[in-house]
Amino acid sequence: MRNTLILFIATFFALQMHGQDLSILNSIQAKGSTIHSIKSHITQHVVRSGNTEIVEGTLDYVSPNKIAAHFNNGDYFIINGSHMKIDIGMFHGKFKLSRNRFMRSMSQIYLYAFQGRCQELAEENNYDLQFKAADKFYIVQFNSKKKSFLGHGYKQISFYYEQNSFIIKQIVLVDYNDIIETFSISEPQFNVSIKENKFEL
Repeated sequence: MRNTLILFIATFFALQMHGQDLSILNSIQAKGSTIHSIKSHITQHVVRSGNTEIVEGTLDYVSPNKIAAHFNNGDYFIINGSHMKIDIGMFHGKFKLSRNRFMRSMSQIYLYAFQGRCQELAEENNYDLQFKAADKFYIVQFNSKKKSFLGHGYKQISFYYEQNSFIIKQIVLVDYNDIIETFSISEPQFNVSIKENKFEL
């Protein structure tokens, strides 16, 4: 009888926590739906074989499907509707998202992070979703359930949202070669006018 009671209590609290997690995820998405544009500073940290590279830049986002990051070393990525153009590391070129699964997934990572569409990202890209609160952040972590194709893709993705605002502050990407990219968002301006030429491909 005692073991049954313990099991019942443990199950109750597990279900309650799961419900709380879903409530927070819904709040993150609800906040994202109120943000129509963002201008911000962005910092990229890349850890590769124990070495860290840091570059600064600017980020512009317009809901629902435009985002552009331009870095001071000349790297950039631009998502504009059905296309993505990128020149970062091993990725170069302009891609039609409907014809390139990896680039489509990459574009979803960035767009969905700002929109708070965490559950959709997990479902559409075959990720296990985990959630935890730590320090001042809600951390949404995605772990890939599929194997790498020629070393491409990310085995783990993490979104860091501020607990007091539900605003995205960091995106952390870990690829299958254990290269870690961290994009940190700072000095954001919300719902401001952004020129269309920021997203020219």
